[in-house]
Amino acid sequence: MVTFRNKKQITIPISFSSFESQMFRTAMLRTKLIQRIEETQRKSMYLFTNSAGEASDLKANYFLMNKRH
Repeated sequence: MVTFRNKKQITIPISFSSFESQMFRTAMLRTKLIQRIEETQRKSMYLFTNSAGEASDLKANYFLMNKRH
């Protein structure tokens, strides 16, 4: 039997160890996903800011280059 945060309960026809293993795999996947999202955000912040922490004009230059062609 599984009890959720909202106090709802359901019975799942699997062994405790199978359920526990699946919960562990799900937690690991969630952790990896969150780490990748944070890493991507850090990389994008680095690409679009200069050493003083100000926004780079990289986007503006890209826009101007595309407008010329």
